[in-house]
Amino acid sequence: MKRYDAYKSYWIEHDRREIEKNESRRLDACRVASELAALHSVCNSIIKTREMIPDNEQEKTIYMESLALKLHNFYNGCERIFEKIAVDINGGIPGSFDWHKRLLHSSGNLNGNHW
Repeated sequence: MKRYDAYKSYWIEHDRREIEKNESRRLDACRVASELAALHSVCNSIIKTREMIPDNEQEKTIYMESLALKLHNFYNGCERIFEKIAVDINGGIPGSFDWHKRLLHSSGNLNGNHW
């Protein structure tokens, strides 16, 4: 009977961990989808702002600064997506001074070599 109880406990715990893992992945997928929607919005904003750039150099500077901020926001959104994926696939992000560079490199690396 003890063997059966241990076996049953093992599978109950195993199922619980699998459910938690699947729930975590669903939550991560929702977060990535949300980030993608935000990136889409930023892209639309960039396009609209580019169309509005005036010929006047003084006013043009304001629009260019706005575009720079929007581009920065786009990059940050991409980085957040890569971080979520890296945590799921690699168990975390690189813990070194050049972690941004390594994260981007591994995100674009399709041959399976990670940091």
